[in-house]
Amino acid sequence: MKSQNLTNRIKLKSLSILPYGLLVRVYNSSKRNKDALNSSVEDLIIKRFFKDSPIVKDFNATIDRAKKNNKWCVIEQTVFSYSYVNVCLISEVISLTLWCLENGYMPLYDIKNKDNTEENLWERMFRQPFDADLNDVKRSGNYIICPFNTYVWPDMQDARNPQRVMFWNKMFKMFVVYNDDCQKYLDDEYETIIKGKRVLGTLIRGVEYEKAALKNHPKQPSVDEFISKAKEVLLKDELDYVYLATEDETIANKVKKAFGDKVLVNKRQYYDKHYRDDDFRKKPITYDREDGAFLKALEYMSSINLVSKCDSFVGGLCGGSEAAEFFNGNQYKTNYIFDRGVF
Repeated sequence: MKSQNLTNRIKLKSLSILPYGLLVRVYNSSKRNKDALNSSVEDLIIKRFFKDSPIVKDFNATIDRAKKNNKWCVIEQTVFSYSYVNVCLISEVISLTLWCLENGYMPLYDIKNKDNTEENLWERMFRQPFDADLNDVKRSGNYIICPFNTYVWPDMQDARNPQRVMFWNKMFKMFVVYNDDCQKYLDDEYETIIKGKRVLGTLIRGVEYEKAALKNHPKQPSVDEFISKAKEVLLKDELDYVYLATEDETIANKVKKAFGDKVLVNKRQYYDKHYRDDDFRKKPITYDREDGAFLKALEYMSSINLVSKCDSFVGGLCGGSEAAEFFNGNQYKTNYIFDRGVF
């Protein structure tokens, strides 16, 4: 065992001096061969990506190169199957987009709804990159199907790193662009709820995390811890309102009791009564309304949009906080994310 560990350390040291492009190819090979070094190489490649990748070094030049090549790469396969848009789907698409761009292709998205294979989930909520028409590109034949090569994802922990936040902010601003109908919904909520106000954005997960306790997912702060920190930041930054993003009505009621009429919320239905009655991982909640999965996703993404446009932020570490950070791009006066370890 000791000799094997020593051999692995020597291999990893050798890999660390490879040119970035060659390291990527070695990593993809290690995944296919299920190499024991795979996880260590993954850690190494993420560090090297943010140091050496052409798209990190010169974002605009990489985009211009892909446009000049005028070739498309259609992303169809993701790790998970989805029936509605969420942050995990966005992260998968952005990860595969990096592969497209690093290899000189412009990305297009054809992510099918697992419950309705006629529907392109991405186009239901977002624009295609560069306002391209997916059908026109497919008719032209000027495209490849994206190979399933992912090695760098927008990660929750990146929300703590200002340099990485700014990189993902560039990616989100260019490739996660709402279509006209969804953008109007987001704009209407923004103008109605927080425009012109000094607002602390907050996000706290509740019943879903408690029930799931998924391995390596971040633990959330207690409601009392959350309220105490929110009061501190509200006073320090001289803010007047608290915008609250949560799926848990019990949490919402406690926060409203603490802050009274300072609490702002968007249009949403809460999950907790459904989760206590059902196995939510087997039966996604749609609230028994027409187009329920899409509307749930739209309300969720609008809430993240509102958090991203607040003056300061306090929240637990989770996918929603991650997305708000990336959309915001280091603009918060105060930015506090709880670190309570992982399950």
